[in-house]
Amino acid sequence: MDCISATEAAEKWNTGLRQVQRLLASGRIPDAKKCGNSWVIPAGAEKPGDPRFEKHDPQDALPSELDKIIGDYEHTRDCCRRTEGDRDKMDYISATEAAEKWGVTPRQVQRLLASSRIPGAKKCGNSWVIPAGAEKPGDSRFKKHTPQGRTPK
Repeated sequence: MDCISATEAAEKWNTGLRQVQRLLASGRIPDAKKCGNSWVIPAGAEKPGDPRFEKHDPQDALPSELDKIIGDYEHTRDCCRRTEGDRDKMDYISATEAAEKWGVTPRQVQRLLASSRIPGAKKCGNSWVIPAGAEKPGDSRFKKHTPQGRTPK
């Protein structure tokens, strides 16, 4: 079997050596093998197309990929619902929606979430979900209201 180096492939495909190395590292050139510090590419190998410009048909997706997508969707949907013994499921809202509801910035809600000051809130993937009926936590710089008004800690 005739083989060429990464440099020869770069010249043959009219592209840069670094691009060929990226393709090799990502496994996009079939039957290419690494021998020591260099790559060996079959002489008849074609330059792979750019995946950003390839059309993706959902019908061509493998069943395992579809199962993963559906599983991720169901996990996210279930994560945003409370199932801990309550017959009626409790809805959750996002941090942005809570910020609008409470009249504060989304960043302030994120700070409250990070310091565990909102009861019932939980992290769902990369985002937080907050019980829809949750009240805005009080200002931690002050004690609770007294008949005389707020008193500093």
